[in-house]
Amino acid sequence: MNRLLTVFSVAASLALAGCPEPTTCFGTIGVGKRFRVALDSAYNSTTPLYSADLDNTQEGSCGALDGLASGTSFTFWTSRRVDTEPCEAYDGLIRPDSQDVPGVTISPQKPLATNAQKLASTLVRSTQGGFLAQTATGCMGSWSFNIKYTPQGGNFFMAASLDGPPALLLERSFVPAAEPAGICMRCSDTFVVHLERL
Repeated sequence: MNRLLTVFSVAASLALAGCPEPTTCFGTIGVGKRFRVALDSAYNSTTPLYSADLDNTQEGSCGALDGLASGTSFTFWTSRRVDTEPCEAYDGLIRPDSQDVPGVTISPQKPLATNAQKLASTLVRSTQGGFLAQTATGCMGSWSFNIKYTPQGGNFFMAASLDGPPALLLERSFVPAAEPAGICMRCSDTFVVHLERL
């Protein structure tokens, strides 16, 4: 009987060893949590340890399209977790009934168009690729964001120092619903940011 129990215990241990736990590089994030993302400064070639690979330079700047600039912030919830290599990413959800993105009114409908997103170095990305939104400047289209972590790492919850490498970057993008005209152009900007737990 004891020998049978020993064989069963060894088999169970081997079975558990064959099913590794999901990789979790960012234990302080998790699903179902609410965060505020605070924009510290623009991310550009003057930022310490700047990397063009983390900056979307293929599209023009959004400028004053939606009111997002250094010193502003907005909140989001983390939803679905996605396994990536070597860590994980989370969908970021902004609820229309409590959204606080400066200069943007988000609709519960799916976006009309999206920006293609790479998961490499992404910590949080807009769920379904974005949100149908109208900006204070009168543009209707798909507004989206993603938050990337930098290779240098750092504390996600501390504002970046002026002379040190940033830990997190926010990329905000807008894709107009209609033919681009005036200020309603396809655009993207990248900011140095940090998170605040709510």
